[in-house]
Amino acid sequence: MTEAARAAADAARTTAPHAVRLTCVAKDYGPVRAVNDVELTVHQGEFFSLLGPSGSGRTTLLRLIAGFERPTAGRIALAGRDVTALPPSRRDVHTVFQDYALFPHMTVEQNVAYALTVRGVRKAERLARARDALWTSVRAGLGATAIALVLGSLAAFAVHRHRFFGRRTVSFLIVLPIALPGIVTGIALNAAFRTVLEPLGIGFGLFTVVVGHATFCVVIVFNSVAARLRRIAPSQAEASADLGARPWQTLRYVTFPALRPAFFAGALPAFALSFDEVVVTTFTAGAGTRTLPLWIYENLARPHQAPVVDVVATLLIALSVLPVYAAQRLSADPAGGRL
Repeated sequence: MTEAARAAADAARTTAPHAVRLTCVAKDYGPVRAVNDVELTVHQGEFFSLLGPSGSGRTTLLRLIAGFERPTAGRIALAGRDVTALPPSRRDVHTVFQDYALFPHMTVEQNVAYALTVRGVRKAERLARARDALWTSVRAGLGATAIALVLGSLAAFAVHRHRFFGRRTVSFLIVLPIALPGIVTGIALNAAFRTVLEPLGIGFGLFTVVVGHATFCVVIVFNSVAARLRRIAPSQAEASADLGARPWQTLRYVTFPALRPAFFAGALPAFALSFDEVVVTTFTAGAGTRTLPLWIYENLARPHQAPVVDVVATLLIALSVLPVYAAQRLSADPAGGRL
């Protein structure tokens, strides 16, 4: 990214409407001042974190922004609108609460759809939004799995069938994303996309979600194919060549059929991992891109909307069992062992 492009991007961000602006905000609880004259501006598209020890006023500041507390002094503006005196229901800002509970008098569907219900959204539209989020998750999972199958299989072949300088380093770098915390991967991908894609006019959306998910789905396919390659005797390829087969014919008629169970055994868990992903998706999805986990998460975290954590967890576990079981069956060794 050139200096001119960087300066233009900084200027555009500065002149764009701010997402959050606090002006001399203070909050007193009796004689105790919890928040003292805070000045803060967060621009659209920025990720901002509040760090500090316990009792430093972080939670109080977030409650002030959400509208659960009224400031003793100062002004609070969201998207250029002064919301200092507005209640939480009119601020269109969402909070993730530490304590969760279901509304016991509502069904599971009513709990999940409560936020849309109080906003006057019709039932058909609520279901349509859920279906759109589900379809986005399916497309992201299929895209990430397809990329992982190609890159993971090629990497496994390169690492386990060839000897070259840096082979162990390549293997380590491929496996590294699955070991990193999701928030680290998400922040790194977000920064990379802003640096590389935004100058090209490519914004955050389904494409960035697919690329982000593919970074850790590759590991699943790589491990599955590599394990299978270790079980295939080199003499099979040699015997095929001895019978007159060319390398591509050996790959088509001998190697690929032997690896087919490994492809499925890697693809199914990779799809399940992508479908359930939340953290990396949060940092790579655009404003108009919502996967099913994000849709559920946003509805559960809104004010007055208690999350259905236990129901969602049970449903996701039930859906994840099927591809994992299928992968285990497909990876079964005909001799009676396991890959």
